[in-house]
Amino acid sequence: MINCHTGMPTIGDVLSIPEELETKTYLPEFNTDGAENNYYLISIRRSSNDKEYDKESVSTQIAINEMVNDIMNDIYEIIENHKETYALKDGSIDEKLNELEVSSKLKKRGNNEKNNSKIMKFHFASNNRPFKINKKNNNNNNNKKNNNNNNNNNNNNNNNNNNNNNNNIFKTNNKKIQNIVEYTPIKSELVKFICPVLNYYVIRAYLSDEVVKIIKKLPNVIHCKISKRTVAFRSINTMENNISSNKYYNSEDILNETKWKGLEIQENQFNNETLAYSHLSLISQGQYKYTENSNYTYDNNYYFPSTAGKGIDLYVIDSGLNINLHEADFDTYKNTPDERIITCDGRIENGEFNPVYKMEDCLIESLDDDEHGTLVSIAAIGKINGVAKKANLHMLATDYGDSDDLTALDYIKQHATPHKTVVNISRGCEYGVECYSQSIQNKITELINYGIIIIVSAGNTYESNCIGQIYTSCEGVIPIGAISNNYIYDLGMEDVYEPAIYTSYGECVDLFAPGTIRVSREGNNEILEMVSGTSFSSAITAGVVATIMSENSNIDYTFYLMKEKLIDLSLKDVIRDLDENTPNRFLNNGKKIVYQSSKSDVLLDEFSD
Repeated sequence: MINCHTGMPTIGDVLSIPEELETKTYLPEFNTDGAENNYYLISIRRSSNDKEYDKESVSTQIAINEMVNDIMNDIYEIIENHKETYALKDGSIDEKLNELEVSSKLKKRGNNEKNNSKIMKFHFASNNRPFKINKKNNNNNNNKKNNNNNNNNNNNNNNNNNNNNNNNIFKTNNKKIQNIVEYTPIKSELVKFICPVLNYYVIRAYLSDEVVKIIKKLPNVIHCKISKRTVAFRSINTMENNISSNKYYNSEDILNETKWKGLEIQENQFNNETLAYSHLSLISQGQYKYTENSNYTYDNNYYFPSTAGKGIDLYVIDSGLNINLHEADFDTYKNTPDERIITCDGRIENGEFNPVYKMEDCLIESLDDDEHGTLVSIAAIGKINGVAKKANLHMLATDYGDSDDLTALDYIKQHATPHKTVVNISRGCEYGVECYSQSIQNKITELINYGIIIIVSAGNTYESNCIGQIYTSCEGVIPIGAISNNYIYDLGMEDVYEPAIYTSYGECVDLFAPGTIRVSREGNNEILEMVSGTSFSSAITAGVVATIMSENSNIDYTFYLMKEKLIDLSLKDVIRDLDENTPNRFLNNGKKIVYQSSKSDVLLDEFSD
């Protein structure tokens, strides 16, 4: 295959194969897990001298696209020529190869319609980053490729000698390369574009063990790793109860402490059986301390800045969105100054993005937990049950493959507004499985450098979860663990300041937040559903990030500034029985005054670090 810049050989060409390009240090050695017939993520790089894809010129991007597409044709042909290696234990051929019957007829028909000087190849169509490809690559284009190749491979030789050598190569190649290539579009599940990452391109291919060995040796292929699946970090409980409102606080004191531009209060009476709204009240006050025989009760109000995430985009990579679950939480405040966007940007399955035109189509129906994304969204931006009540929501309904997550992150890279975007990812490796992905890490690095904040759940393994994980092991994300606000004992609300029985921990976990939310109906406050997991502590933190960004709209927050801000605001050393290697920090939105309700409004305490 001819690499559009480096002159790598292609099917039908007679050039010799140059040495493989040097692999950058940010990619590990080839790693094949040895499972038979699996989807693999394959990284292809044109030149180690290339810059990050999105920082390259349009012409260079086109050259990269065409080069990757040609290598995908090579891989597709290798699959065709090694179908027998896909045989299952019962001797049958894997049904995923049925696609080859259609594609071979298409290719045969295309070749029959062309003369001997033409070759038909596939243009692997993709919704992720659509691009056009030249229908004909003539000899002039081949000369250009060879010229780029020789320019890229100049080393320490004399320039004049190199130019002479190049001219000789051009003459040789002009004589030998006569074929014209025509491309036919194809939608393939065997070989598929995913997205560019830094200065290489990731594709997905369905490979047998034997084919993997061949693919690893292809020019420009720098990495080949089995594609892994993730899981949502959630447990579920349901219950019903009724609560009523309560009023007490000192607004002036709160504004003086927080320096917020304005204050809003969601007033919630405390119910020690349901703990409704405690996921909100806990993050807007200092540590509650139990007093025996006290006539005062816990302050269950939620205090937050009046900007409340306005103008900030929250992207949620999850199972989808069903606003019918609780429409009040997804109020867009239409025709008011606080009008916001609640949308499903698209659905991502098998590594491919597809736009969603109707909200009812914003679900990955193959997932068992199709409400997960809706509940995560409610915790982050819900009008009644959420933290950032005025933030915009962009759902990316995403299956659990790492190729799906990579496509989602790339979509955000293309569409997000720098320093005005926070991403929540409430998923990770299955229990006991390592699924770290260097390409996910590299894509996260792109987003961080672009000014995007990424919050991830720590996991529900109840063990240290910092090694070999798809997100908590990554640099540039903020992992969140959970405290146990799903029930209380003798110490009342002081009991909640301990790790939830399911939460993961470890030195990578930056903060803890409430892990249980109760989705409550507005008005009579009927509890519709109670859910627990670090999925929701992550979402709650993402909501706090959105409120910080909107309240300080003059600051261009980066990952580093936001992490520092969250740590600065957090309550230190209030979580009991926490692993000693885990930072002891509890999420706080800036209000640390502690009130308790009684027959009169009384300020009992003011928390200070």
